Amino acid sequence: MQTITWPQLVVLMAYGDGTEDSIAGELRYRNVNPVPEAEVEPGLIVDDPRLGRIRVEEGSGRVYRRGSLVRREHAGRPIAIVGEHTTWIWLDGNELPTAFPRATTAWGFGDLSIVERASASRWEGTDFTKLTGPIEAVEFLGRHAWAFELAPPSHKPYPVQMIVDADTGLVLRQANADFGSFTEWTSLDVDADLPDSLFEWDDPALPPVDHRAEHEAMMAERRAWLADRGIAGLTFTVTPELMLHEWDDDSGSFHLSFDSMALGSLLRRPRDDQPWADAEQFRWEHHYRWSDARWDWALGSRQQVNESQLAALREQLAQST
Repeated sequence: MQTITWPQLVVLMAYGDGTEDSIAGELRYRNVNPVPEAEVEPGLIVDDPRLGRIRVEEGSGRVYRRGSLVRREHAGRPIAIVGEHTTWIWLDGNELPTAFPRATTAWGFGDLSIVERASASRWEGTDFTKLTGPIEAVEFLGRHAWAFELAPPSHKPYPVQMIVDADTGLVLRQANADFGSFTEWTSLDVDADLPDSLFEWDDPALPPVDHRAEHEAMMAERRAWLADRGIAGLTFTVTPELMLHEWDDDSGSFHLSFDSMALGSLLRRPRDDQPWADAEQFRWEHHYRWSDARWDWALGSRQQVNESQLAALREQLAQST
């Protein structure tokens, strides 16, 4: 195989050979996600000596995709169909699917991002878009492929490893070795003949349940809880991260993107000299700990918080009850 550059590989992944994808195969995945100590969710929850409390989800099944149409099956039965105008999803083991307007719903179960092609814009910015080393020629499922690793952005801890088909640009495997998670094809036909009937459902289906009122009531209750303790009105800003894309030294013109999201987590507890497991397990890049007259505080953030920003936040939080 010849060598390939990163820009060439991005084009291959985004556009393939210019023809519509028509693929079918068996796929399996293993997801690993951190779980807060007090949270209980479906799935296998285990205590990992390195990652802390995690939820492990594993699955497999058959997937068909023709262009933007997708069908996923498990044990020979459909569990999700994305048609031209409607998405049918079998929720909670129901015999009948729930039918959603396609424009308003996602079809994903597990981490199935490798099923559909990412657009070229996916590879802009810093979110797993920078190589950590060379692109290597490998063989996967008997096909020539390219293997490479992508560095994480500042707010995520571990890199991602990918294997991409050399002929079609389809992602064959995506993994995070440090988390022990992966999604991969175990068999794949990249030129499958798929009939329209795979992406249609003519039998009865259930209407979607509108949970918006229930969700809004829950969020209002949580906002009220914070407001009663003087925390709901916090003002917190961070300096945006700037990414320069194009510039002209002579004219001074430029094109940059910026990210000013103050993404993070804030914890408090009554003052205590004992270890604080939740605060110790923060996976944010920047960590801040302090105590006031009543509370211990822990702040984890995606971006660095300067001294004046932190002082203003601490002053506001000191008034909470």
